[in-house]
Amino acid sequence: MANFHKTITDFTGGLMSPHLRGRVDIDKFNKGLKQMENFLPSIQGPTRYREGFKWINTDSVGTVKLIDFSINNENRYLIALSAGRINIYSREGVLLDTRVTDQPDGFGNIVSIPYTDSQIKDVRWSSEVDTMVFTHPDYAPYQLKANTDWDPLALFSLEVNGDFRELLSSESSPLYSYPDGVTGNTLWEWKPVEFTAHPFQKIDTSLTILRLGEEKEAIRVESDTSGTFSQAVTASANGGLNTNVVYTEYKVGDQWSLGRVLDNTTTPAAPANPTGTVVYVDAVDKVVNVEDPSVRMAMIEGNTNAPWTKRDGVDEGEFHVRADALIFRTSHIGAWIRVGGDQLFTNVCDPEGSKAYNSQDGNVRWGKIVDYRGVEDHPVEFIYDTYSAPLFDSGSVYEVYEWGKHVLGLRGFDGTGTSSTNDLYFAVRKSGGTWRFSMSHDIYTYQGVVDNTWSGGMRAGYSWSKNDSLNAITADMGSQRQFDVVECENVLVENSSTYPKLISPPINATISSYDLVTDPDKRAFHTGVITASKVFFDANRDDGRYLLGAILDNWVLMKIKAEGTTDQKASVDILSSVPLSDLTGNIANNGVFTKFRMGAWYRKNWPSCVSYYEQRRVFAGTENHPNMVWLSNLNDPADFRTAEEDGQVLDTTGITYQLGTSSTIIRWLAAGPTLICGTEANEWQLRPNEFSAAITPSNIRITQETSIGSSIQGIRTGSAVFFPHISGKQLHEFKFDFQTQQFVVSTVTKLVPDLFETDKIVAMAFQYHPNSAFWMVTESGKLFSLTYRKEDDFYAWAVHSTQNGAFKDVAVLPKGDTVNSEDQLWVVVERNGENHVERMALQFTDNLSDNYKSEGAYLDSHLRNPATGILTFSTSMITVPARVIQNGKTRVVVDGVDLGDLSVTEGVNTLPEGVEASQYTLVGLPYEGKLELNPLAFDNGSGKNSYGQITRTVSFHPYVYKSMGYKMGFSEDELETIPPKGGASLYTGFTDEHNIIASQFDVDKTPIIVQDKPYPLTLVSAVLKTEML
Repeated sequence: MANFHKTITDFTGGLMSPHLRGRVDIDKFNKGLKQMENFLPSIQGPTRYREGFKWINTDSVGTVKLIDFSINNENRYLIALSAGRINIYSREGVLLDTRVTDQPDGFGNIVSIPYTDSQIKDVRWSSEVDTMVFTHPDYAPYQLKANTDWDPLALFSLEVNGDFRELLSSESSPLYSYPDGVTGNTLWEWKPVEFTAHPFQKIDTSLTILRLGEEKEAIRVESDTSGTFSQAVTASANGGLNTNVVYTEYKVGDQWSLGRVLDNTTTPAAPANPTGTVVYVDAVDKVVNVEDPSVRMAMIEGNTNAPWTKRDGVDEGEFHVRADALIFRTSHIGAWIRVGGDQLFTNVCDPEGSKAYNSQDGNVRWGKIVDYRGVEDHPVEFIYDTYSAPLFDSGSVYEVYEWGKHVLGLRGFDGTGTSSTNDLYFAVRKSGGTWRFSMSHDIYTYQGVVDNTWSGGMRAGYSWSKNDSLNAITADMGSQRQFDVVECENVLVENSSTYPKLISPPINATISSYDLVTDPDKRAFHTGVITASKVFFDANRDDGRYLLGAILDNWVLMKIKAEGTTDQKASVDILSSVPLSDLTGNIANNGVFTKFRMGAWYRKNWPSCVSYYEQRRVFAGTENHPNMVWLSNLNDPADFRTAEEDGQVLDTTGITYQLGTSSTIIRWLAAGPTLICGTEANEWQLRPNEFSAAITPSNIRITQETSIGSSIQGIRTGSAVFFPHISGKQLHEFKFDFQTQQFVVSTVTKLVPDLFETDKIVAMAFQYHPNSAFWMVTESGKLFSLTYRKEDDFYAWAVHSTQNGAFKDVAVLPKGDTVNSEDQLWVVVERNGENHVERMALQFTDNLSDNYKSEGAYLDSHLRNPATGILTFSTSMITVPARVIQNGKTRVVVDGVDLGDLSVTEGVNTLPEGVEASQYTLVGLPYEGKLELNPLAFDNGSGKNSYGQITRTVSFHPYVYKSMGYKMGFSEDELETIPPKGGASLYTGFTDEHNIIASQFDVDKTPIIVQDKPYPLTLVSAVLKTEML
C-alpha cells in the first residue's frame, strides 16, 4: 500500500460531464468537478459559494423579460417587460415611477404595451443612448425614451417596491419630491417609433392603376405675438369653427396664403383647438400670388346705393378685382386673390373709410375667383361711396376734398354749430358755372348747390367755402385706361363684425407655418385619397403602411390610414410635395401614378429584429420578407428610403439588402465592428466592403460565414458573439480567426455535452465584472453560469439552484460610476405561482466583524431590515412574506448569526428566547452549494497513473479565504460538519486537517464539499492524503 499527497490548486475546469470522466489526458480533467452547484469558479483558480438573491419586487404573472437599459454611468436601469406592462428599476433596486408624457396632464402610467404573454419571448430590442427600440413581427416598432434631464418637481406620485405613495402639495406650494430612497430625475416616454418613411418593395407590376385626388392640406400657423388668433379662439369657444367660420392669412416664404382655421368641430378636424398664438388651418387649394410689387389692385362691389358703379360694369352683388397690369388668366378660376397692403390703389377716392367692401379703408380682402372677365376699359380714377347719391358723369371733372384740409367753414350737422368728426369726405362736381356737392355724414347723405346757402334738404344758416389756396384731389373721370379684371365670390374682409371673419396678423408679428414636409413634429396634415383600378387595398392590413408613387418624374411619399380606406380606395397622409400642372393648377397627370412602390412593412408584417450599426438604425426580418435587412438614412434614423425624392442614391441614403433565399429567417442582430445576423440556419456578416470607409449603398458586403442556426438573441463580448444552437442544447462562440482570415464557430459546451440535452437554453446574459461570466436560464427553470475569459482560454461551467423557485429570465445591469460597484445579476424567479424580480447580492469580501452583518447575504429572495412596509419586526417577532416560507419554516440571520430554519405561524416568525431582532436581520430561503472533485489522476511515482486504481482518501486539508464552516464527506447522506476555525470571524488559511474516518477503498470515490449555511466559503486549494492498493 502506498501513500500519496495530491494537491489541488485550480478549480477552473468547472463542471464536467460524466462522458469525460475518462479524459485524464486533457488538462482540464484535474481542474474539473463532478458537481459544481451554487459555486462560482474564478479565473485565478479558487471557487466560491455564490451570494444570495435579494428580493426586489413581485412582478406580473406570466412571462417577464428583463432588459438592461444603460444610458451612461449615472443612468442605468433594469426594464421588466411583460404582457401589457413595463416596470423600470434603478440600480438601487427601486421600482421607479413609469409616468409618461402622452397623457392629457403630462403624466400617466405606461399601460399601452401591446405585447401578449406568448409574444414577450419574441421581442427584440436595441439601445441608442437614451432611447430603446423594441420590435415584434406583429407590431410596429415601439420606443422607450428616458428624459433624464426632466424636472422631478412635477412628479406627484411613485410606486416604490409595490407601495403606491401619494405626495401631496398645495396651491401655495406646488412642489413635489421623491419618496425616501428614490433618486434621479427621469421621465419615461413609451410610444410607437416615428418614421419619416418605411423601406419599400420593388416597383409594383400588378398592372393596377392608382390615382391621387381629393387633396386636402392643413397647416400649423404660429405667431410670436400674443392674441394674434384671438378671434378664432372666441369663435371656437362659442359654438365651434364649423359654424363660426374664421380664416387667417399667413405667408409661406414670400408668398401669401390663406386657410380656414380648424378645431374639433370642423372637417378635417384639427389636432388641437386654436390658441392665441397657434392655429391649424385648411389651406385653400390655390392662391394667385402677384410677384410684381408695382402692380396695384382694387376690389369694387356692385351696390344699389352707388348706381354709377353699375354704369361702370359692376352689377348688384358682384365683386370685381381690377389690376393695372395683366396678371390674371382663365386657369386662376377657383383660386383666391388677396387685395390689400402695398398693392392697393392709393388714388382711389375713399369718401367713407368705415364702410365694408371699400379697398381704401385699410382692411385686407380675399376673394375666390369665379370668372376671368379679361381686359376692360375704366376711368383712370373711380369714386366709390356706398352712401352717396348718383354723381358720376362720364367726361366730368371732379375734385374730392378731405375734411379739415381742403374744405373750410363747413359746419357740423349735429345742430350745435360745431364740426362733426364724422364729416370725412365729400366731392364736388363742376357743372357749367355751378359746383354741386355730395357728402356723407354717418347715416345721412346730403346734396346741394355750392353757394352761400344750403339747399336741397340742407339746413339754412350754414355755409362753407372752398379753399382755393389748397390743392384739391382731382379725380379724372374723363380719361379711360385698361384694367385686368376678375369676378370674385366668398369675399373675406379683415375686421368684419360678422362671420366669416378674416384674421390678418399684425405687421410686427412673426408668423411661421409648418406642414408635414417641412416639420413633421408640428403635426400639420396633408391628406388625399388614392383610387385603384381594381381591388387592391385592405384597411386592416394597410393601416400605417407607406406608399411611394411617381407622378411623372416626381415621387410622392404617402401613408395609408384605415379610416376611409376600402378595397379600392385608400385615405392617405401626403408627406411630400405634390407636383401641380402649370395649366390647370391641379395635380399633374390628373393624379395618376406612372409607377409606385408599396411599403415593405404593414400589419402582422413588421420587423422582428433591431440594432444600431455605424450610425444607422437597422431592422430585419418580417414574416413576408424574413431574410431582408434594412439600414436607415445616415442622417435620419427614421428614414429607410433607398433614394432621394429626385431618384438620386447618395452615400447617406438608406440601404436594403437580402440574405440568401426567402427560407433564411433572421432571428437576431448583434452590432460591433461588423453586424452579425443570426438566422435559423446560418450566421451572416454585414460590413463595409472597404473597412477604412463608412458603410454606404455602394460600399457594403454581406456574406454567409457559418451554418449553425439559432433563435435566441446572440450576445457580443469583445470580438466574439455567443449564441445557443436553435435547438437550445449547445452554446456556440462565433469569432474571427486571424490565421484563416475567416469566421469560425466553436462549441463551448463540449465539456458538458449532456447539460442541455433535455433542457434547452431560453435566456442568456453576460456579466463582465466581477466574474466575467455568461448566465443562462433553461426551460425547466435552472440557472447555469459559464465563467469565461477568452485570452486565457478559460471556460468553466456551474449549475445554480434555488429553493422553492424556478428561474425564468436573467439580465445583467452594468456597473455604475463608483469604484466598488460591479455588474449586477438580475433574475426572474417563479415562487408560489408568482414572478419575483430578484438581484444577486454584491460579492462579499469583508470580514464578519465589520460589514458582514449589513452586506453579507447568503439567502435567496432575502429581505434585510430596514425595509419599510416589507419586512416588519418587533424585538421578538418578524413578519415574513409567504414566498420565503418553506414547509412552515424560514431561515433567519440576526447580527450575522445563523439561527437556522425557524417555524412560522400565520406569517409571523417568533425568535428564540434571548434573541432580539435588529436592523441587521436577514430573512430568506437557504440554498445548498456542492463541490465534488473529479476522480484523482496522478502519477504514483512508478509511472503508473492513479486513475482507475483502488484508492481511498485518508484526509482532506483545505485552504480557504475569508470563510466559515462547511460540511464534507464521500456521500451526501454522510457528511461531517467542519466547524469554522476562526470561530465567529471569517478565516483565511489552512483549516485543520480533517481525517476521514469513514473513507473506504473504491475506484471512483472523491470528496464532496457542501455549504448549507448562510456564510461565505471560498475554496482556494486542498491537499488530499490518499492510499492506493
